[in-house]
Amino acid sequence: MTINQEITFEEYDEFNRKEIAEKIIKLLKSTIDVSPLVIDGDWGTGKTEFTYKLINLFKEGQKPKEEVGEQQRQSENKIYSLVYIDAYKADHADEPLMTILSALINAFPDIKEKKDLRKKAMSVLKFGTKTILKGGVNWVLRQDSVDIANDFDDEIKKAFDKSIDRILSIHEKSEEKIKALVEVMEKITKENPVIIFIDELDRCRPNFAIKMLENIKHIFDIVNLKFVLVANLNQIRSSINHCYGASVNSQSYLDKFLGFTFGLPQTIPMSNQKCVSCSHFKRLLRGSELNTTTLIQEDYIDFFEKIIIVNKLTLRQVETFIKYLNIYQVVSNNELSESMDFGIMMLIIFGIYLFCFEPDLVADINHGVIDAVELNKLLGKKKLFKIGKENIDSYCENSDKIAYAIYKESNKNKSEFGYLEDNEEEQWKSAIGTMFTGHLGRSLPIIGYIEFVIRKFQLGEKS
Repeated sequence: MTINQEITFEEYDEFNRKEIAEKIIKLLKSTIDVSPLVIDGDWGTGKTEFTYKLINLFKEGQKPKEEVGEQQRQSENKIYSLVYIDAYKADHADEPLMTILSALINAFPDIKEKKDLRKKAMSVLKFGTKTILKGGVNWVLRQDSVDIANDFDDEIKKAFDKSIDRILSIHEKSEEKIKALVEVMEKITKENPVIIFIDELDRCRPNFAIKMLENIKHIFDIVNLKFVLVANLNQIRSSINHCYGASVNSQSYLDKFLGFTFGLPQTIPMSNQKCVSCSHFKRLLRGSELNTTTLIQEDYIDFFEKIIIVNKLTLRQVETFIKYLNIYQVVSNNELSESMDFGIMMLIIFGIYLFCFEPDLVADINHGVIDAVELNKLLGKKKLFKIGKENIDSYCENSDKIAYAIYKESNKNKSEFGYLEDNEEEQWKSAIGTMFTGHLGRSLPIIGYIEFVIRKFQLGEKS
């Protein structure tokens, strides 16, 4: 499968991941046995895009084969054929061995050994299909049981002995054909080393994913053939337990198959350790039609970042958040472009987040339930901020003020979230008043702005 050659670190590298890619390339070129190397990350953390950029960077650093001498081919400057497999798209075939062999054959230049490789591969695949159809001991016993009479014990013993002979014969022939295939692959990869990148393995059916790992280990353990697996290892561990039972130590089982594992960092390696998802959000926001709205103001950006960090939004979730902001802009007749109280805009932003990611809490709000604990948890607030004698605006975050507004109008878990001491209510009213100056004197509860957002998403509120 070909990848988009325009997706490169030179095009954009807002997460400063080029240095990580360079280290991976260095590892893959070294003599250390790191295969299969695993790029681990949660869904939506940018693994696929990183893999595209990694492959394109690897290609850029390689000289054309005709410019490389024999001595260089034997050194760390080997020219690798780089192959990309989207495992999820191949999942329907139900045969990972065929997926890898097909990609491998297409990776090689038009050399005479390629024909021999194709022949050996077809032999293994045809034989494998025949073996699968037979289905092992149970199949053989069913075949032989047709002629079993009443002499039960003797006949079953004969059938079992016969079945064992057949299975051993099948196994021996299978081993012979696989050995012949491996010998051809070793011969070809000695002059034409290959690195296969297998992406989306965590999205495959458990049986297919585990079978892929086992094939790589047992069939493709070849010096000049390396693998890079791109996956969420938590999901792979779940697949192992699905296939072999919950009692199996999935990590110990997985360790048998992997060479080296690293996780994509969720912070940008800078002095202030910027959040990767926050940077992605700001880039998308400024590149969208929302760039002309008040949302790009620093105070709103800080509020967005608070929500993203507290709730650990992935890159994909950030993209969803941006999409829902744009949808709201349409269904509300450009409300996000209007001039309004700072606090009201924050409640609208929070309402959009809720509709996007928290359907259970939205259902509660639709039924008139305002949960002080669960709603404020999304703002990173476990308890009501305690006010001292100092000026509240000098040390209280805007998210604390929004948390108070939600707490004040909540009707569930109110006491669990906090309580007001003497004189605190007046201080809070003063702080809230600076954020909701246009709201003062209205009968509408502050939480009503979140309810308006929900109704507009449900296309039931007039703009």
